[in-house]
Amino acid sequence: MRLLQIINELPGTKLKIGQFCQKAKSEILSGDYNPIPIMIHLKAIEELIKKLRTDKEISEYVNKEVELNNGKFDNDNATVIVSENGTKYDFSKCGDSEYFKLHQQLTEIETKIEERIVFLKSLPVDGLDQINEETGEIYRIYRPIKSSTSGVKITLK
Repeated sequence: MRLLQIINELPGTKLKIGQFCQKAKSEILSGDYNPIPIMIHLKAIEELIKKLRTDKEISEYVNKEVELNNGKFDNDNATVIVSENGTKYDFSKCGDSEYFKLHQQLTEIETKIEERIVFLKSLPVDGLDQINEETGEIYRIYRPIKSSTSGVKITLK
């Protein structure tokens, strides 16, 4: 069996992907399979797909192929078009003093927010009294409410 034949045998439309996932979920939850090796393989497939889709040579080759079809390719599974995938602007050479002033202010505000976040996370459990310097009012501030979710992390070797 050729390598890419395996990829071509996987579901290739949203409908087929949905059906495949529903059936796979049912099989996993049935208890007939150990879910850990399945999750490890899914992680490996995820990394494989990312590597292939972000490979510069492959991307350039695919772009050329689509360009041969007037920048658009259509089949039963998908529409493929050549498009801008993100635009970047470099403002460092603009010479606009207003932009640089605002950017500096933003940087200072972001730094102050980060410092405040560290401060709020470090508050005692029962909070801390603060004084509003404009009104003299005393108020209490508390730690931010922390929540988290648990999950399985898979690191391939």
